Amino acid sequence: MDSIKTETYADAKKTLFNLLSNKDLNEIPIAIVANKQDDLCALGVNFIRKALYLDKIEDREYEIFKVSSITGDGIENLKNWIYNNL
Repeated sequence: MDSIKTETYADAKKTLFNLLSNKDLNEIPIAIVANKQDDLCALGVNFIRKALYLDKIEDREYEIFKVSSITGDGIENLKNWIYNNL
């Protein structure tokens, strides 16, 4: 998700909870990718957690990854998490 454009958070939350309600995806861990973390205006993990109501997720593991597609920061951690959760 775009860590700068807060106007997209409502759609992101709706999409996330639609996925969570899909019974075929039960117990599958969720990776939330907070992109553009290299920008000074990027919102942090705590804001994203609250905006997406992530505290309501109780039936599966989730992780928020702060990444920057420009600098590559955080990408390796994300790749490792995906590999370990396949």
